[in-house]
Amino acid sequence: MTQDYNPYRTLALESPSELFHEASKLRESDSAIGRAVWSVNTSPVIRQVISKPATSYFGYPLLHLPREHSRPDRPLAEVLLGRRSARVYTAESVELAELSALLYYSVAVTSTNTDSNGIVWGQRCAPSGGSLYPIDVYCISQKVVGCNEGLYSYDPNAHGLQILAPGSHVDRISSATFLGETVAKAAVVILMAANFPRTKFKYGERAYRFTLLEAGHIAQNMLLVAESLGLGALPVGGYVDDQLNAIIGADGCEQAVVYAVIIGRLPKESTAQKT
Repeated sequence: MTQDYNPYRTLALESPSELFHEASKLRESDSAIGRAVWSVNTSPVIRQVISKPATSYFGYPLLHLPREHSRPDRPLAEVLLGRRSARVYTAESVELAELSALLYYSVAVTSTNTDSNGIVWGQRCAPSGGSLYPIDVYCISQKVVGCNEGLYSYDPNAHGLQILAPGSHVDRISSATFLGETVAKAAVVILMAANFPRTKFKYGERAYRFTLLEAGHIAQNMLLVAESLGLGALPVGGYVDDQLNAIIGADGCEQAVVYAVIIGRLPKESTAQKT
């Protein structure tokens, strides 16, 4: 019996993804990574520096999000079974408390832990390799009550939004994602940008895997919270990278958008079907 023909099989040696997967493997002989991990884990100075990972934009105004946000109260099993990607929205606004909940349960610092050196570490609902949290979150507000249109950076420590670029970004998001109608009627678009040096200094090439995994953890939390609140959400992995990177001013190398989530209000018939 002959194997089914697979045109990609003959390209394996030239495939960038195959080469990356091979280059990012951990091996017993990888002493350099072992030393780096040991150095970080045993140095109070380094640990103090990395204990509060987040990108801050000094001088930009901060919109504090409500701590009394919408709290999901549906059974977890019901939320898990109800989660489906939604592409049709009503163009109605979402409440600031709903956006607050989406961000709080996905990327906010929700508690702290003090280690044996007295260093305070922020803890979040999504896991992160080495607690380095290389994913920065940007919100493009389109129809959020109490939050003007514009591009915002989310501060996970303050649980607030810093306005970076006021105004509509619908055309740019639509062009980058090929989802014009969905984007136009959405309430908010979330961009997850990886800050690679934040984790690569410790884990080397393996850090790229950790970063993508973390984006998935955050997105799943966001999708489940959206479902619990009766909102629609669509995870987006297919987009023109350089266009989304340009929106947040990322260079595409040390910082790059790796995932996006579009969120909006569902038509009543869609809500009825899902619940």
